[in-house]
Parts: sequence; structure tokens; C-alpha cells
Amino acid sequence: MADRRWLLPPLLVGLAALAAAGWDRELLQYQREAISAGAWWRLLSAHLTHLNPTHLLLNLLGLALSWALVGRRLSPRRWLLALPLLALGVGLGLWLFSPEIAWYVGLSGVLHGVLVLGALAGLRQEPLESGALLALVLAKLAWEGWSGAMSTAWVGPVVVRAHLYGAMSALALFPLFAFKRNPQPPLKR
Repeated sequence: MADRRWLLPPLLVGLAALAAAGWDRELLQYQREAISAGAWWRLLSAHLTHLNPTHLLLNLLGLALSWALVGRRLSPRRWLLALPLLALGVGLGLWLFSPEIAWYVGLSGVLHGVLVLGALAGLRQEPLESGALLALVLAKLAWEGWSGAMSTAWVGPVVVRAHLYGAMSALALFPLFAFKRNPQPPLKR
């Protein structure tokens, strides 16, 4: 039987491609003013829309790399639950803690959460690989926090706070995903 967790990245790719091809970015992106007026869906939909095709391609490459590194660490059901919760965590982080950020688009905040959640989930089985990945992500976040946001002419402004909120969301969610259910009933005495 095929591992169903590998169906999730193509699902995200399809949704992001659909958002890029047919939906108005202005309707989907995180916009503080619109959310204040009741457009709460933007806390989630912002992660499916992108600034331009290059931004979309870089995020999809990041998704493929992240999934190759940590996709096996959680069951498909847990990833199916974790992905929207990570997206919501990033959106709420921006909303609650970054009032100066008026708008946001992209998947990079969620991808940072995927890496942290996957690394944490793998610490028992693969402590060196998972520990190294976690250290790299945390070092990147520290560097971004110290050096600030970068902006490139071919992608646009980078909202590094979204990366931080994705990682923090993963830390908050990890206890929900850390333990496997024991399928065997407890021993009777």
C-alpha cells in the first residue's frame, strides 16, 4: 500500500497553483484591515497565494525539500491536521504580535513550522539528524532576527516574523503530535 503522506504536498501544490492561476491575490492575502472587517479566512488563505511565479516556485521547492526531510515523521492524518494549524498559527501570530505588518502572502512560515515539527517528532528515532535540522532552523531564525528582513528584486519583501511564528506554532503543537496512540488495550489484572 502506498504511503498516503506523499499525497499532501501535491495537494498543497494544486491549491497554490489554483490560487495563482484563478483567484485574486488581493482577496486571499493576509490583510490586517480586511481581517479587522471580518475576513478571517485570510489567516489561512494567505499561505496559498504568492507575490509572483518565482515566489511560488521557491515556496514549492521549499515544500519538496521540507517534505523530503521530515514528511515521514508524522502520519498522514497528523500532517493533515498539522498543516492548517501551522498556517493558522502563523496568521494569528501576525495578527496578535505584529500589528505593523499590514499584509503577507506565502508558504514560508508554514514550511518553517513543518521543519520544526518534523524535527521534534524525529528526535527519538533519529536524534542526530533531527537535532541537526532543528539547530539549523533555529540558527536561521536567530540570523533573521538579528539581521532583519531581506528583500530581493526577483521575489519581494520577506516577512521573517512569519518564519518565527511558524516555528513557534510547531513548538506549541508538538505535544499534540508527540505521542502515538497505543493500539493495544491495557493489561487487565
